[in-house]
Amino acid sequence: MSTSRRSHRKTRTGCNNCKRRKIKCGEERPACTNCTRHSIQCDFVGTPSATTSASPGNLQTPDTDHPDSTPSVPANGATQGELPNYLVNGNALSLNLVHLELLHNFTTSTSFTLSQNPLLRTLWRINVPQIGLSYTFVMHGILSLSALHLAHFRSDRRSFYLSCAQAEHETALRAASSILPNITEDNCSALYVFAAITCVFAWASPRKPGDFLLITNDGIAEWLILFRGTRSIIDLSPEMLFNGPLGPMFRSGARAIHGHNYAINGDDHLAELRHFIEATKPDQAAMCIYNKCIEELAKSFAAVYGRDVSLFESGNVFVWLYQVESEYLMLLSKRTPEALAIFAYFCVLIKQLEFNWWIEGMSSRLISNIFYLLDEDHRLWIRWPMEEVGWIPH
Repeated sequence: MSTSRRSHRKTRTGCNNCKRRKIKCGEERPACTNCTRHSIQCDFVGTPSATTSASPGNLQTPDTDHPDSTPSVPANGATQGELPNYLVNGNALSLNLVHLELLHNFTTSTSFTLSQNPLLRTLWRINVPQIGLSYTFVMHGILSLSALHLAHFRSDRRSFYLSCAQAEHETALRAASSILPNITEDNCSALYVFAAITCVFAWASPRKPGDFLLITNDGIAEWLILFRGTRSIIDLSPEMLFNGPLGPMFRSGARAIHGHNYAINGDDHLAELRHFIEATKPDQAAMCIYNKCIEELAKSFAAVYGRDVSLFESGNVFVWLYQVESEYLMLLSKRTPEALAIFAYFCVLIKQLEFNWWIEGMSSRLISNIFYLLDEDHRLWIRWPMEEVGWIPH
């Protein structure tokens, strides 16, 4: 008995995967059944008008220059009963998976490490990414911080994540710098949160031995200038920030500052530092600045030092640095022993936060920097901070 060979109609519009395998393509959209079954990306060609491909990392959008090539698309991006055009064209898989991984890590992990306050954790997890959807420099900042977080814990891919972090942050910095001179009601929240992200990024970035963290040849460190810059943003637009998407963060910070009137800690260490400074007989103006810094630092010690971590917010540690007078920072940039010694005592408070990955080891690096900027006599002034931080000179 002779058997006749069953013929089938060849198609020129199937996907390339089916053509290479020499099997009939069902031409289902956006992915044919064969490709779906084998879990491979379908490059279904379809009609000639759908052959335009999307660039890597971007979703395909309709060709507005040739409206006849695609169906009319209403506000929701799809015709009645049809898929959005970028899905019809078969480019739904053209996603930047690294960005998705970094954003997922930020919302499920990194955001929970940026505050002890449950309300502020939610703000970092929800509100901040929402701002990033409107301001790409914020989104790039979010991704850079998430990449640093992964690099800290994923040693097997550390180099990859560090390169991602650097690239994302540089992209964000270029965009943010262009609008920083023009703070408005619309962009003030975005600029503030990016400045905050950049501070954490600077603290979390890997350091080489010998890197300065407080004083450089050009003056005080860039991260300290940036931290103080956040105060400038607040001073320019306080009402807009308090009523914007970051409102809970600012109201919490205001409570920390106004409630920072704890009784002065009975510890004698700061009193001893004041005695050391008075013995050097600085001029009256400088002594007033040093006294005020020590007085405010004593309040921070009462609020934070020796207390259970659940009883204070991370922001309480930085209240002193936020409030300190600009004249003190000028003295610090001049490397006066008195200003350096006061900052060494502040390092003891930073140590209280070092259960967080993004600030781990910062107190030791700062103390090291200060120690080697002081002469032998003034190094005796900071023995107690060195012991509390646990740093030992080489």
